[in-house]
Amino acid sequence: MYFARVDDETILLAGIDLSWWELLHQIPESSKIGDDSARDRLYPRPTESTDKTFEQDWEDFVQPELKELFQSSIEIVEQDLEACAIEETQLYYNLVIPVKHLPAWINALNQARLALGARYGVTEVDMEGHAQGTDERLLAIDKINLYGQLQEYFMRAADGV
Repeated sequence: MYFARVDDETILLAGIDLSWWELLHQIPESSKIGDDSARDRLYPRPTESTDKTFEQDWEDFVQPELKELFQSSIEIVEQDLEACAIEETQLYYNLVIPVKHLPAWINALNQARLALGARYGVTEVDMEGHAQGTDERLLAIDKINLYGQLQEYFMRAADGV
């Protein structure tokens, strides 16, 4: 797979093989909260304060906006993936992404990485290449790494690098 900046308004991911294509389509599912550990990771308490009024204000005013931002990012990613017409006979896929959608992709990838990490109890040691566990957990760690690489590229592309 390779990346190209087609013009000022378009990014192209070309030569995407089937495994990467499947991983891209798993971003929305990977980003789902699903349990308390992922929820706590995506919507952490702002402080260790015992001020219940502050905590309630956070839950009432900040968390809903974060949830809306996360959801709208996932929807943009899904729309971009759906907009890519693919023939079943192709060996490689190409995905065109509008530059204006890059912040949503970066956000969705980050959300997926955080949710996967929390869901599977991923540690720094795991991320250094010493991961152990079930095949499902090891796949989650691979996704975290691959989504991170894609996120890095999108951040560079968003900065015009």
